[in-house]
Amino acid sequence: MTLIIGMKTTDGVLISADKALSTTARISTARSKLRNYLDSHVIMGFSGSVSDIQGVENGLEEIFSAYFRQNKFNLDAFGKMLFSAEFKEFSKKYNAFVNFSGLIVAGEKGNSKIYKIFPLYRNGVYTWGTIEIVPREKDYDCIGSGDIAGATLLLENFYSQNRIPTKEEAVRLCALINYLVSLFTTGVSSSFEVVALTEKNVLTLPADETQKVSFEVRKIWNFTKTLGYQTFKNLDFSKWLITYIFNGGHKKPIKRMKSKGNTIVILDDMYKKQGKIYSKLLKLIPDAKVFENPSEAVSYIKEHTADIKGILVDRVVKSKQATLKFLEDVRELVPRIPIVVMGQKFAEDELNEFSERGVSRFILKSELAQDEEKILKTLQLTEDKEKMKWHVIKEF
Repeated sequence: MTLIIGMKTTDGVLISADKALSTTARISTARSKLRNYLDSHVIMGFSGSVSDIQGVENGLEEIFSAYFRQNKFNLDAFGKMLFSAEFKEFSKKYNAFVNFSGLIVAGEKGNSKIYKIFPLYRNGVYTWGTIEIVPREKDYDCIGSGDIAGATLLLENFYSQNRIPTKEEAVRLCALINYLVSLFTTGVSSSFEVVALTEKNVLTLPADETQKVSFEVRKIWNFTKTLGYQTFKNLDFSKWLITYIFNGGHKKPIKRMKSKGNTIVILDDMYKKQGKIYSKLLKLIPDAKVFENPSEAVSYIKEHTADIKGILVDRVVKSKQATLKFLEDVRELVPRIPIVVMGQKFAEDELNEFSERGVSRFILKSELAQDEEKILKTLQLTEDKEKMKWHVIKEF
C-alpha cells in the first residue's frame, strides 16, 4: 500500500508527517520566512502494512525533531535531514520517499500548529491508498500538479479493505475532506470539487445512473455550515466516481475574517469590581464590548465576526477551564483575530496552554492600570482614537 500526499500553492500551506514539528512551528519568524519563500510542492510517502504506521510516525518524529532542534526550523535543516544517514536508514526500512522542493507550513488555526497528515486515520477515516491534490483537468483522470484554484482531490482505493460507504454513510468522508480542504481553502477562488475514485463497487446504486446527494460540511477553514453535494457515477464494473462539490461563496467568510472592524471584545467576570483599570481602558477603546459571561461573548462574536478587531480576556473567567474553552471557541470562529490574555501573573504552563489556543500576547493587569500612554503601548493601539486599530507586534 502506498500513501502519497502532494500539494502546490503560491502561499505555502501545510503538509507534514505528524506532530513532530508542532513545537518548532511556533517560531513565527521562521514560519513567515518559509511561507514567503515557498512556491513549490511536497510529495511524501511510504509503503508497508498497517502495522508499520506507528513505526513511520515514530521514525519521522525522531528525525524531524532532532534536525529542527539543531537547525532552528529552516529550509537548510530540512534539506540536511533528507540527505542524512538517519533518513536514509528510515527510508530503507519503510520504503519511504520524499520529493522535496519546499516545506509547506501551517495555516491559521491555534498557534499555527503543524497539522498531521500521516495519521489521518485517527480522525476515524482510513486512508490506505493514494491521495494526491491535483488540478481539475478531466472528470477523474487528473494525475499531475498545479495551482490550487479549482483543485481536485483524487482518492484511489480509499477505505481500508477496499470498502467505501453507501451513500447514506458517505458523509463520513467530511472528516477527511474538511481536514484536507482547510489546508488550501485560501487558495481557492470559487467553488471546487473533491473527487473520490474507488476501485471496488460496493455501492447499492444503479450502474447507469449519476446520483446527487446533498450534505453539509460542518467545518472548513474554521467556519461552519458550508453546503455542497456529492455525486455518484459508475465508471465501469469495478469503479465508482464520487465527487464532493463544495458550493461557491465560501470565500465570503474568509473575507469577513480579514475585515477591518474596530470592535475589541473584552471578557472579564470581575470587570465591575476593577473600575480603575476599565475606566481608562474603555475611554481608549470606543468600540469595546465588555462581557462577564463567556457564552455571551461567544454569541456576540458569532453574530459580529466581521466587526471584531481583537479580543482581550481575563486569565480566569468563572474558571480556568471556562477560559480555555472560550479561547477554543473563539479560535474556531475568528482564527485570524489576535487574542490577548490579561492577569496578575502567569505560570509557565499557563503560557503554553494559552498560546496553544491561539493567544498572541500576555498583559499584566498592573500594566493596564497605568497611564494612558502605557495602556496604548501595552495593547498596541494607535493613538488615533477615530481609527482605533489593534496590532500585535510580538507573538508568544
